[in-house]
Amino acid sequence: MITLDTYIKGVGNPTIDKLSIRSIHVNICTLEEQELVVREIESRLSVCDNIQLTVDEALTKSEALRQSILKKAFEGKLLNKQELEACKTQADWEPAEKLLERIKKEKTVTSKTDSVQPDVKPEKISTDKQAGVIAKIIKLHNENPEHLDKLNHVKCEKIVHLVEYHLHIPLGRKPVKDAAGPDDYRHLKKVEHRAKMAGYFRVKKLNIGHTYLASRNISKAVSRLEQDLNKNQIQKLNNLLKLFLKLELEQAEIVATLYAAWNNLLIDNKKPTDEEIVYEARENWSKRKLRIKRERFFKALKWMEKKDVNLIPTGYGQKVLKKKKAGTKK
Repeated sequence: MITLDTYIKGVGNPTIDKLSIRSIHVNICTLEEQELVVREIESRLSVCDNIQLTVDEALTKSEALRQSILKKAFEGKLLNKQELEACKTQADWEPAEKLLERIKKEKTVTSKTDSVQPDVKPEKISTDKQAGVIAKIIKLHNENPEHLDKLNHVKCEKIVHLVEYHLHIPLGRKPVKDAAGPDDYRHLKKVEHRAKMAGYFRVKKLNIGHTYLASRNISKAVSRLEQDLNKNQIQKLNNLLKLFLKLELEQAEIVATLYAAWNNLLIDNKKPTDEEIVYEARENWSKRKLRIKRERFFKALKWMEKKDVNLIPTGYGQKVLKKKKAGTKK
């Protein structure tokens, strides 16, 4: 068999002519072998998905069991009468009223002596939740191909911001003032990686920007999301996605930025005018926003205030602030 080593001699930079290249034998898998490799990989991915589903179900059951135990404890049903009477004979026994009074006193003393309380870590939210929202957006655009060219990951991030702040569905984001509006692209990268590994969807680079393509398990991502939501939340989410379906990227950017800017002002206990909201969303947001005419912001604001749209913030959540530069102290 002729191999590449046959033609390479010495320690210099050898050259090879076309005739030599053509005579080199290269092993290539047959189509059947390639399909076998793909099936093996997909079967293992399915195993991973099943394990994840089993873990999720176990966590749900354990939480339900915990709630059941707590309920019985508060109702005094964990012990029978004989066991309860035996407890009352113990030296450290005390009625519930005295126990609560003692706890209250200890809590008061602790609050006076401990001036600095440790930070409480927020509950960790699975990236599957945001992946499920994006999966619904992708499916909606695929079902309406006349709007498929409007699908891109920047527009999805704007919709996701409204899902979290307007519908009050926590997704674990920490948005900042970005040129394109309220964004948390660091978190989005984690969501996109998870979606690719789980077979929900994948990112496709375009000449300008990026879009999403559905993968084999996209319906599973949607199903998992909707299992975590109630019927009212699902309906509101569907309505929101339909509102944004026809919007171009820049239109979605203006709406999301106006919402975030308006919400910031409400968090500061202000009652802003339209002029103040537009100023916060345009002049006080990013230099890029100055390229967009002010009239478009006012027009979008009127659209948001329509009864059938109702994208009016309430001051929910944390303020969206400017991104801290590298090296600056927190």
